[in-house]
Amino acid sequence: MGGSTALVAAAILASSATASAQDVAPVSPPAPVAAAPTIAPQVLLAGTIVELEITQSVGSKISKRGDRFGIRLVEDLRLAGVVILAAGAEGEGEVTHAAPSKMGGGGGELMLAARFLDRDGVRVPLKAFKVGASGRNNSEASLVVAMVAGPFALFIHGGEVLIPSGTVANAKLAVDLAPPASTVTTSVAEKEPTP
Repeated sequence: MGGSTALVAAAILASSATASAQDVAPVSPPAPVAAAPTIAPQVLLAGTIVELEITQSVGSKISKRGDRFGIRLVEDLRLAGVVILAAGAEGEGEVTHAAPSKMGGGGGELMLAARFLDRDGVRVPLKAFKVGASGRNNSEASLVVAMVAGPFALFIHGGEVLIPSGTVANAKLAVDLAPPASTVTTSVAEKEPTP
């Protein structure tokens, strides 16, 4: 029995020696991870609101489905100070539904869609066209009339809907819009050090 006790004692000593050899220095907490730097977007994102002007009159009596009408960008679209699409860019809208007023008091009907703006021969698609809506200068009176009588209330004359040339509207970019290639090339060239 004495031999087995010595053997057990030797095993206990060996295991405690191994345990203390495995003791690890206290672990310090990990250093906080620095927040990733914020990177400015390199494109105007789809959904960006653009302010437009309708350049041709359209109406429930004078227009029919499929008719195209002119639109024009009112203000430059900029990204980080760079003009992505210049004010005055022309484009097209489309009459998606038109019906003149009906006998018996039925009012005229007119639905429009903004289709695109042109940038150097490339069509920039648009969506979510709103006539009579502007990013700024909406008066409370116009808002109340639009809420009560619908967005075309300001354009209804004698049962017909008429939207005159010069009317301000807005739409949204349907796709992301990158700067023109010439602008990107110029910006990179300006940043490169000269030998």
